[in-house]
Amino acid sequence: PVLDLLSELLHHPSPSMSLVLIGRRDPPLPIASLRARRQVTEIRARDLRFTPQEAAALLGQVLRRDIDGATATEWTERTEGWVTGLLLMALSLRHRAETDDVNIGVPERSPYLQDYLLAEVLAHLPPVKRNWLLLTSLLDRFCAPLCEAIGRPEAATDPASLAGIEFIRWLQENNLFLVSLDDRSEWFRFHHLFQQLLQGVVHEHVEPEQIKAAHRRASRWFSAKGLIEEALQHALAGGDVRGAVQLVEQHRYHLMNTEKWHRLERWLKLLPADAVAQSPLLANTRAFLGLFSGQDREIAIGPQEAKRLVATQPPETAMVQLVQAETAVSQGVMDIIAGQPAGAVAGAQRSLELLPAQALYIRSVAVAIVGVGLQMQGEFKQGLAVIRETFADPTWPAAIRARNGLYLCVAHFQEGDLPGVLRSASEYLVLAEQFQLAESQSHCRYNLGIAHYLRNELSQAEPYLLALLDDRAQSAPSYVTVGAFALALLYYAQNRVSEAEQVIDLVRAYVETLQGTFAWAITRAFAIEFALRQGNLAEAHRLSPSVDFDLRPPHWLFYVPQLTRIKLLLADGTGQSLKEARARLEAMDEKMHQIHRNNVRIDVLALQALVCKAQGDKQTALEKLTAALGLGIVGGNIRCFADLGPPMANLLRRYRYEGMAGHTDASPYVDRILAAFGPAAEHEQPVTTSAATGPSSPFALTESGDLLEPLTRREREVLALLAQHLTYKEIAAQLFITPGTVSGHVVRIYQKLQVNNRRQAIAKAFAHGILSSE
Repeated sequence: PVLDLLSELLHHPSPSMSLVLIGRRDPPLPIASLRARRQVTEIRARDLRFTPQEAAALLGQVLRRDIDGATATEWTERTEGWVTGLLLMALSLRHRAETDDVNIGVPERSPYLQDYLLAEVLAHLPPVKRNWLLLTSLLDRFCAPLCEAIGRPEAATDPASLAGIEFIRWLQENNLFLVSLDDRSEWFRFHHLFQQLLQGVVHEHVEPEQIKAAHRRASRWFSAKGLIEEALQHALAGGDVRGAVQLVEQHRYHLMNTEKWHRLERWLKLLPADAVAQSPLLANTRAFLGLFSGQDREIAIGPQEAKRLVATQPPETAMVQLVQAETAVSQGVMDIIAGQPAGAVAGAQRSLELLPAQALYIRSVAVAIVGVGLQMQGEFKQGLAVIRETFADPTWPAAIRARNGLYLCVAHFQEGDLPGVLRSASEYLVLAEQFQLAESQSHCRYNLGIAHYLRNELSQAEPYLLALLDDRAQSAPSYVTVGAFALALLYYAQNRVSEAEQVIDLVRAYVETLQGTFAWAITRAFAIEFALRQGNLAEAHRLSPSVDFDLRPPHWLFYVPQLTRIKLLLADGTGQSLKEARARLEAMDEKMHQIHRNNVRIDVLALQALVCKAQGDKQTALEKLTAALGLGIVGGNIRCFADLGPPMANLLRRYRYEGMAGHTDASPYVDRILAAFGPAAEHEQPVTTSAATGPSSPFALTESGDLLEPLTRREREVLALLAQHLTYKEIAAQLFITPGTVSGHVVRIYQKLQVNNRRQAIAKAFAHGILSSE
């Protein structure tokens, strides 16, 4: 009767009447109609939430102390501004015996708040609703069908049991800390603090087996809806480890096919380690994850463990054949890297016959092994045809066809065909961006950036390499790292030394979290490479003992750590170091020649030319340079020569004037390379070895002994301080400039003196009177 009276009054309100109703739930009054007529003001839970400033005021009153902004924000976020939660948690903190000494961070548990929950909420609920409320607190998000799935077992016949939609409506009507997660009011969660309180109570009121059974029912529901990660978490919480393993086994192909590597890694980490160790399929999964992340140990151990786990099963069983097919592919990749294409191709072809249709990613890798393996056996065009024809089939989904770009780029790059790299990467970047495929985008950007860089198209290379670095969290670590090296060298070539150093620092911080990966190992090697580029031979020697230059054989990545070790030997310039460098290069060239890795051979032959020149073997130096140019001209490779500095410029000038008989087609190519060294190098006459420098010196003078370009006054000041063996930081302090500016001056000094390092610069400066010994 009271509500009927109020409803009637609200239909015919007096102009002077104001009605205020306060309650935890909405009264059965025509609120919707009043809302439509704009005759009601509603103050809901969101309006009552405290701000950090209001929380600070309340906590200050209760705890009798000043509350800083960070503490107030922490309390507000933890309680989501719920004033009762703030008050009761603060009171429980104040009434502890050690109040004056206690840190006023948010307490993990509050007995006052738990007592409030029991007295004000749970104590008044009928058993069925209380049980549903407690079981629902096990879920981080829920909807009506899910609540029904975990709250009412399939066999339940209790007439008092709820329907899921009724339970949600009851929660809404009673304002039981419900937070909507979408505009359709389909998905909800509890207030986080309320959920924690319920979870603290659930074990006191519900049997452990009932809790586990609820988790298992939730897992089945999430799995049926394709929400695998939540299904996985609830299966584990319900003690169903085998079910969790099966979920990952069943859905791993989908994550591989769609390049969801980080999610796949997270799934594996959720599983108990011993459970993963007992699954041959998950052992293989770890190997393919290792291919993405550059974890060579996982790539090697995974297939071995998988084979061991099925060793006792008959070879004709489906599991054994599947394990063999998958292991052949992961092993085939490592065989390709190791330069053993024949076995890799044969294994990949067998795998294609055995792999299931849904293993699209693994099947695509097998196709790539065949195509790239053929290129390595001298069948470049046939290898390209295999890759292109296979992926021309429209039944391959776009996510897999986009990977075609990487496989074609690898074949083109190993052949030394940089225009082919650019065509393939450009074509497939469109597809990768259209379908938001992070890994394929990173591969295409890497290849576009590297190819443009090597062709000395620096302005075109930079945006691709920057994009690769910016999206590093979603990209393959090895490609991100090597792409960052290329970006640093690009900046260095443009005399943007401080930016180059910033990139190196950024990539170093990035790989610190990736210890044990190939990216981490090559970053340590590149630190030596960069020290050599800066002429800091002492730093290069200091770093080198702890570096493994041979973690992987040279393959299709732009940076080859083995060559850094050889450059270090060349920079030393002693008879023994040059002899060792020459032997290493000869062995590497023979191997690379056998497997048609022309991308590496260009670098190897160019370095051989410099080593032979330093040994005084002029004829062999020109022969090796001729061979390097013959391979480099195919793709218009400029930076492989330009990055070797003034000694290579000097040798190229000698080649142009003495060694080009019968090689006139190379003349414009050599001119383009010399232009990359700067205007002076392009027009300078060839240099000869002077008595002052000796036949094995890695630098040389013009016949007149003059510099290509005189040193400025500031460069002479920097050179004098270099001779005192000061660091860049110490030189900067003396000259009142930045260390980056010092580095820029040093680069220009080395270019003008035609040297590679500080020791050579000082020796040359003293020998020719630029510095005085007085």
